[in-house]
Amino acid sequence: MNTKPLMLAPLVALVLLAGCAQHVDFEGDSSHLSVRGDTVRMNVPDLPRATLEPDGTFKVAGTEVATTPAQRALLRDYHAQILRFGEDSAEFGKAAGGAAATAARDAVRAKFSGEADEGMGERIGQGVKDAVSAGLGPICDRIDDVYRSQRAVAESGLTEFQPYARMTPRSSEKCREGMASL
Repeated sequence: MNTKPLMLAPLVALVLLAGCAQHVDFEGDSSHLSVRGDTVRMNVPDLPRATLEPDGTFKVAGTEVATTPAQRALLRDYHAQILRFGEDSAEFGKAAGGAAATAARDAVRAKFSGEADEGMGERIGQGVKDAVSAGLGPICDRIDDVYRSQRAVAESGLTEFQPYARMTPRSSEKCREGMASL
């Protein structure tokens, strides 16, 4: 029995479950977003840390940045989009982990019951791949939502935010490329 697909499934699941830590890195930028409680932290090399609260309060190096009501509304939406992305990613990671665990259990059960055949590993691996691929599409779409929301804030004239708006359209493209390569 070829066990390579079976070994891949738990590894994929562990990587995806890492999303539960609420850390987000997007392709095409050198920034890092993390969520601590309800606060989004934005870390960009060579810039002071910026934070964003659910009410749209934006701070750079601990100092609140003055915003218009329209900018604050855009910041609230951006905050909500980041949290939704993190929540969706965590749920996807749990589902992928469940698919990998089920695949491993089925493989062990088949091996010890004598039901294993030459193509079993490939079939189980394909099942996990299909489950992962089906869940990635909405995650890639959510990256588009975060990007659009970030662009709206950056284009609102909030100059203090602009250096932290590091996402590019490449962020979701990279997600889709990863999905296609599974």
